[in-house]
Parts: sequence; C-alpha cells; structure tokens
Amino acid sequence: MAITVANADSGLLLESFLPVSFWRSHNIGYWVWETEQLPEHLGRWGERYDEIWTPSRHSADAVRGVVGCPVHVLPHVVDFRALAKARSSRAGFGLPGGTLFGFMFDPESVLERKNVAGLVEAFTRAFRPDDDCYLVLKANGRTRGVFDYEMIRAAARSDRVIFMESTLTRERVNDFLASLDCYV
Repeated sequence: MAITVANADSGLLLESFLPVSFWRSHNIGYWVWETEQLPEHLGRWGERYDEIWTPSRHSADAVRGVVGCPVHVLPHVVDFRALAKARSSRAGFGLPGGTLFGFMFDPESVLERKNVAGLVEAFTRAFRPDDDCYLVLKANGRTRGVFDYEMIRAAARSDRVIFMESTLTRERVNDFLASLDCYV
C-alpha cells in the first residue's frame, strides 16, 4: 500500500517522477480541496488511486463529485502534547501587541484556493485603522518571484497586515500559533 500526500493538481508532476511500478500496489491519495468542487479536469487523477482520503467532509464532498473511487474523511492529527508545550513569543517573532489574527500558507500553492486576498480584504473592511489589531500572514516557502503572492503583498496597503516570510520548525510553528489570538 502507498499513501501519496499530494493534491489532484499535482497529478502531472507525480506522474513525471514516480515509476510505473508505484501505481501497481493499493494506492491512497490524501487530498485537500477548499473550494466547493474539485475542478472536473482534475478528476482524472483519481483514476490512479484505489481510494482518496481527505481531512474534512467539505473537502470530501468537493472531491467525491469528480472522482470515481471511494472518498473517506480522515481528519488531520492534532498533537495536543506538543501544543501544550507551545509558548507565546510575540517579541521573539517581532509581532506587536493588540489582537493578532493569523494565517499560514504556501505562496507557491494555488492562492485563489486559499483566498489570501479575500482574507486581507475582509480584515481591512472589518476593522478601523485605529483598532488595535493585526493580521499576520505567515508564508512558508519561496516568496520572491511568486507573482500572485507579490500581488497580494502589494495590495495589502495597511501597516496592520504583517507578512512573515521564514521557515519554522514544528515547535516554532506551535509557538507562533500560541502567539495569536485567532487563527483564521
């Protein structure tokens, strides 16, 4: 049995480097999809798998409508012991006081699917400039030269939208999450 943690939109890439023999065993794809429906043209990648696992009913419904194989919900695992050890470290991350909203994403992912631009717009509309709150966008991965990311960064004209561009260990990610008042 093989479990492949890569979304349907990575199908062509997977096909380019995984050997044909890989697809002969029982294959499970672990897919996550945030919009209402997986695009029809990506459903063909479901043919490579005997079943698809996904972390939520919403994601399962989006995938199930497009693939022919069984789709099962297997939620993400939460390491509660590791989270209990996490320590808020706003100063360590260079974050201000006030209320902190945060979001993490990969700039090279499909940013429309993550709706980072929509989050920035919603935050900007929801709060007045004198409200003591901030939106922290934690980018994980390459940011320079990623057009969609650079467009979002340029459009976020508020000094209350903070961009963090660094790779963190799992422990530091947990500390970052503990530093937020709300994960969006």
